[in-house]
Amino acid sequence: MNKEDPSYNNNQKEHSAFSSEFMEDALREAVMNSDIQFFTYYPGQKLCRIFTVAARLRDLPTEWTDFPEDFVIYTKMSDKDADAYRNMLKAIDDGNEQAECTIQLAYEGVYTWERIIVKATRDSEGRPAKALGYSVNVTARKSAEDRLQRERVRQMSMEGGVFEAFSFNLSKNTMPTLQTTDKGMNDVKITKEMLDEAIAIAPALTTTDADTRAVLLKAAARIPDAKERATFISTCRGAGVRKAYSEGRYNATLTYRRCVNDVVHWVSSMAEVLRDPETGDLIAFYYTKDINDEVIAAKIAEKITKSNYSAVAYCEMQTRTIRIRAAKNPLIQAYDGMDYDDAIRAEAARAIDVKEEEECYRHFAVDTVVSELAKAPVYTYFYTLKLPADEMPGSPNRRMKCDFMYVDRFKTEFICMIADVTQIYEQERETREKLASALVAAEQASVAKTEFLSRMSHEIRTPMNAIIGLDAIALQEEGISETMEDHLRKIGISARFLLSLINDILDMSRIESGRMVLKNEKFDFEEFVDGINTILYEQCKHAGIEYECVLKSFTEREYIGDATKLQQVLINVLGNAVKFTPSGGKIHFSIEQLSRTKEYARLRFEVSDTGIGIDETFINQMFEPFSQENRGRTSAYGGTGLGLAISRNIVKLMDGDISVHSIKNVGSEFTIDVRIGMSEESAYRHDISSGISQLYTLIVDDDAIVCRHTKMILDEAGFKSEFAESGISAVGMVTENHKAMRDYDLILLDWQMPDMDGIATAREIRKIVGPEVTIIIMTAYDWIDIEKKAREAGVDMFMKKPVFASSVTKAFENVFKQKKCAEEPAIVTDYDFSGRRILLAEDNVLNSEIARSLLEMKHCEVEIVVNGAEAVESFAAAKPGYYDAILMDVRMPLMDGIEATRAIRAMRRADGKTIPIIAMTANAFQEDVKQTLESGMNVHLAKPIEPKLLYDTLDKYFD
Repeated sequence: MNKEDPSYNNNQKEHSAFSSEFMEDALREAVMNSDIQFFTYYPGQKLCRIFTVAARLRDLPTEWTDFPEDFVIYTKMSDKDADAYRNMLKAIDDGNEQAECTIQLAYEGVYTWERIIVKATRDSEGRPAKALGYSVNVTARKSAEDRLQRERVRQMSMEGGVFEAFSFNLSKNTMPTLQTTDKGMNDVKITKEMLDEAIAIAPALTTTDADTRAVLLKAAARIPDAKERATFISTCRGAGVRKAYSEGRYNATLTYRRCVNDVVHWVSSMAEVLRDPETGDLIAFYYTKDINDEVIAAKIAEKITKSNYSAVAYCEMQTRTIRIRAAKNPLIQAYDGMDYDDAIRAEAARAIDVKEEEECYRHFAVDTVVSELAKAPVYTYFYTLKLPADEMPGSPNRRMKCDFMYVDRFKTEFICMIADVTQIYEQERETREKLASALVAAEQASVAKTEFLSRMSHEIRTPMNAIIGLDAIALQEEGISETMEDHLRKIGISARFLLSLINDILDMSRIESGRMVLKNEKFDFEEFVDGINTILYEQCKHAGIEYECVLKSFTEREYIGDATKLQQVLINVLGNAVKFTPSGGKIHFSIEQLSRTKEYARLRFEVSDTGIGIDETFINQMFEPFSQENRGRTSAYGGTGLGLAISRNIVKLMDGDISVHSIKNVGSEFTIDVRIGMSEESAYRHDISSGISQLYTLIVDDDAIVCRHTKMILDEAGFKSEFAESGISAVGMVTENHKAMRDYDLILLDWQMPDMDGIATAREIRKIVGPEVTIIIMTAYDWIDIEKKAREAGVDMFMKKPVFASSVTKAFENVFKQKKCAEEPAIVTDYDFSGRRILLAEDNVLNSEIARSLLEMKHCEVEIVVNGAEAVESFAAAKPGYYDAILMDVRMPLMDGIEATRAIRAMRRADGKTIPIIAMTANAFQEDVKQTLESGMNVHLAKPIEPKLLYDTLDKYFD
C-alpha cells in the first residue's frame, strides 16, 4: 500500500492509538502489582495526580488539589519529614532537574519508609511545566540499615558486661574486627597442633580467611576444656553460622568456661548475623561476656535449696580466695574476699574450742578438702565452738556441721556450708524414742477407729437396706389403705434421713481422723459449673425461686483439684439457700478468679439469697457439727446439722475459707474461697486473645450486673464489647452502628427480657444488618421449645448462662478464621530485644503475665516484682547496667510507682538517673501524666497497652 494513500495514514493512526492504549494498560497493571507509585506534580498549581495506585495503597486518593499540604496531613508526616518533602518540591520549583528524599509516611495506621524521586520537564521557554515522580517502599532496607548500625555501635561500645566483641564478613570470610579487654588474647600463639585440632573439628576452616581464622583459634585456645573447645569451634565457624542463617536461626548463645586475664571463668558468647542492605553480604557479630558470678551464684543456690545452713561460702582455689555468700553472723561475712587460709586461721582462733582449734584448721585446709572430696562427693566435718548454747539444759558448747562439695565437675571451686546442729546433736536419741512411741500409739488408735467405723457402717447399713427395700416393696402392694400408704412413705423418708445422717457422721469421722484425702485431677470448669446449674435451675424452678449464676471475672478453661468435693460444698450451700428461701425469692450465685500463678489460682464463690436469714447469735456456731438454729424447724426444713461443718472442713483442706453475712428476715450471703491447681492448658486463653481481639461484640441483657460482668470477661479475653440493657436499646445501637458502617461481629441476646424478648430483638436486628452478623441467644434454661421460632427470627446458635469466654471462642472459631484470612498482613517493624533485661513492677497477676508474654515474644528477659518497694530493692541490688529499662505501674501496695521512681532517681549510682522508667498505668488523665513525668519517669503509657507503642517506646530508649 502506498504511504501517500489516505487510507494508509488512517490505519497507521489507529494502530498507534491501539499501541498507546495497550502500553498504558500494561503499565497500569504493572504498577498495581509492584511496590512503586508514579505521580505527576504541577509546579505553581498546588496540584498532584497519581498515575495508578499500587495494590498496597489501593484506597489512596489519586488527585491532590492543595498539594503538598493536603498530602502531608493525610500521610501524618513528622515535621522533619514534611520539611524534607517540601524542600524536594521546592528544588523542582527553583529549576533543578531532579530532587529526591527518603521519608516516613502513614497509610491506614501503618508507617512505611518511602524513597521519592522527582524529575522536571520544561516548556518551550525552559520553565518547569510539570514533574514526573515515583516512590519506592524502602522500609525493609531502612530497618536493616538501622539494625546493622546499632550492632556496629554496640560492638564498639562493648556495653552490658561484654569484654570481647568480634565481627567479620560472613559472605566473603574477610574484614575481621576484634575488640577485647582480655590481655591474654594477644599472647596466644597459634601452633600447628592447635590448627590441626581445629580443622579436624571443622574442615571448612581451611578455606576461611587467615585473619578471621586466627581470631577464632585464639579465642578457642583460651578454653581449657577440650569438649567445650570443640563445641565453640563447631558453633562459631563461618560455615556453621551460614548454615544456621539459611535455616532461619539468626542468633545463638553458648555458655562455657574460658580463661579471662589468666583466670578461668564462666562466660557467655552470642552470635548475631545481619545482612548488609548495601552489599547483600552477611555480617556476623560475636559478643562474649563474663558471667562467672551469676553461674556460681546459681549453682550455690541450687545446692542451698537442699539444706538449711547458717553460713555459705565458696573457695576459688586458683586464687585461694574465700567468697561469703550467706552468713547469719556478720563477723563471718567480714571474711569475704580474704585469702582462704588466713580467713580459716582467724575464724579458728576466734570461735573454735581451744581443744579442737588446730584439728579444725587442718580439716578446713584446701589440701584436706581436696583429698576427702576425691573419696566422696560430700565431705562433712563436725566441730565445737567456744560459745555455749545457753537455751539448752546444761548449756553445752555449740556443735557445728560443715559440708564441703565441689561447685561443678571442673573442681576449681568448692562450697562450705555450715549449720548449727547442737539441739539435734544433744536431743537426737530422746526425740527419736518419743517419736517412735507416739507413732506406735497413733497407728494403734487409727487402726482401732478405722475398724470401728468400718464395722459400724456395715452393721448399720445392712438393716437400713432392708428397711428401705421392704418399704419400697410394701408401697407396690395393691389394695393398701391410704393411711397405711402414708405410714409407709413416712417410714421411707425417715430411713433415708437416717442414712444421710450416717453418711455425714462418717464424713466427719474421716475428716477428724485426717483420713479424708482430696483428689488432684484435671477437670473442665465450664462443665463443673454447668453441672451445678443444671441441678439448681430445676430445684429453683420447682420451688418458684429466681436463680441467677454470674461470672465476675475471667476463669480458666481447666483446673486441677477435687471437683466432686468442691461441688459437694457448693451444692450444700446452694441447697440450703433453696431450702430457706420462700417462693418468689431470688438466689444469686457468682464466681470470680481472684488471682493466678503458674501453679495455683484463688477462686471465690458467693451465694446470696432473699430467704429467712440467720440470727446473728447463731452465726458463730453454725459450722459446728449438728448445729441448727431452731430445732423446731427440723421437720419443716430437714437436715442433719452436719452439712456446713463438712463443707467448712473440705474448704480448709483446699487451703480456703468459708464465711457468712446474714440479716434476719432479709437474706444471707455465703463467701467460699479456695485454692485450686492450674493445668497446662490454662495458658490457652493467652493463645486465643490475639485471635479474637477483632470481634466487636454487643451484649444484651435486662440485668445490668450480668451485662457488666459478661463485658469484663470478654474484654479480658480480648474481645471489644459493649452492652445494652434492653432489646429496644440494642436495636437502636445496632441501627446507629450500621449507619456508621461499624456493624457488630457478634451479638449475645438474653432470651427473657421485658418489653422485647431475645427472639423479637433478633428479628428486628436481622432486618437492619442482614445475615452477616452472628446472633446468639443466652439462656439459663433448655431452649428446645423456642429453637425453631428463634432460628426463624435469625438466631444462629444458643449458649448456656453464665457465658464463658471459652464458649464464645469455640462458637466463633470459624468466624475468626474467615476474618483473619481476609486481612492483609500489615507491614510491621521486626523488633528483637535479645540481650535486653526489663524490670516489671506490676501488682496485677494477669497484667504482669500479659506484659511478660508481649516482651518475651521479642526475646526480652523480664523480671517481675509486685510493688514499688520490691522494684527499688531489686534495682539497688543489681549491678549498674543490669537492667535496660523499668516498666512501672503507678498504683501498687506498700510503695506506689511515683515513690519508687523518686527513690531510684535519688540513688548514687551511674544508672540511677539514666535508666529509662516507663509508666504503664490505668491513670490516663493529664494530671496523672504530669505527675509521672515530674517524678522522673521518661514516658507515660496508658492502659490498655498497645503492643506496637510499647515496642516503639522501648526501641527508642534502647537505641
